[in-house]
Amino acid sequence: MLKMIIADDEKNIRESLKNCIDWENLGINLIGLCKNGLEAYDVIIDESPDIVLTDIKMPALSGLELIKRITQIGQHVEFIIVSGYGEFSYAKEAMKYGIKHYLLKPYNQEELISVIEEAIKNCNQWLESLLQKNYNVRMLDSYANTYNNLDEIESFLKTIHEPELLKTALTNLFLHISKKQGGIQYYVLEYLAKLYSLNDMEEIRSIALENVSLILSENTTINTGKPFIDRTIQYVYDHLSNPELSLKFIAETQLFMNVDYLSKQFVKHVGCKFSYFLAKARIEEAKRLLLQKPDLSIQEAADAVGCGNNPQYFSLLFKKVTGQTATEYMKKMRNKS
Repeated sequence: MLKMIIADDEKNIRESLKNCIDWENLGINLIGLCKNGLEAYDVIIDESPDIVLTDIKMPALSGLELIKRITQIGQHVEFIIVSGYGEFSYAKEAMKYGIKHYLLKPYNQEELISVIEEAIKNCNQWLESLLQKNYNVRMLDSYANTYNNLDEIESFLKTIHEPELLKTALTNLFLHISKKQGGIQYYVLEYLAKLYSLNDMEEIRSIALENVSLILSENTTINTGKPFIDRTIQYVYDHLSNPELSLKFIAETQLFMNVDYLSKQFVKHVGCKFSYFLAKARIEEAKRLLLQKPDLSIQEAADAVGCGNNPQYFSLLFKKVTGQTATEYMKKMRNKS
């Protein structure tokens, strides 16, 4: 079933939407009702819903700002935006981000179901294309696993002509070689991270050959002693300035794991959801910077922790975590010194 959340600042509307449709019959698991965009953003980061129905105007973080932030981190979501006649300019702005589904208030149940079905159709088309790509990757994976020397691998690389497919096949190849040598080495993951930053086919092949030759020559396994949760946490601390940082990004580009599994394990081992951990890490770092550098502006602190492109979000996040604004915090702490 597809996962969906509803975001609206009016409780009666949220509850009405929840109860007026047989969601299960539509093939949808309604996983959350959110009272504002900030809450919806956290749920999207933690639960990766397929569809989000959101009011365009909400406190804390508007539907438009929510769409902007999710677009920035590259997470695939089918948004359905709801607005009144006088708010159509906001809807037009949202459509610049590729939003296809739109409901004008007041709408009836038939109109709601129709736009939901459109979103479901788009989700299924996207999932089908993803499954086809994964099928092609599995075929390449089985092909790659038969190669054990550099000459055979050189020939293998020439059979692939799509950058993203080549990167995925090389990921499987690298991990296959590593496992045969007794374990996945930390430096292999570093090679893969470098590989995923490239787009030119010849450059990808060149870097891949350099790395494969080094991996094939290694006989020892490097063990950092840190499980994947520790690597997730460390990656967050090392890349707080990246505004596109998300659990999905870490799972897919650093750990090569299923994001739903990583999300559940993160909560189990850390004791909180990833969105809360990320927010707290960002604000703690911002607090440290503001105290250690008296001349640093709040905007510069926001830039340093990945929130510079959305000052309002940083302000809301700071107050949510600390209970006070950044300005109040600075004034209070500096008066103590």
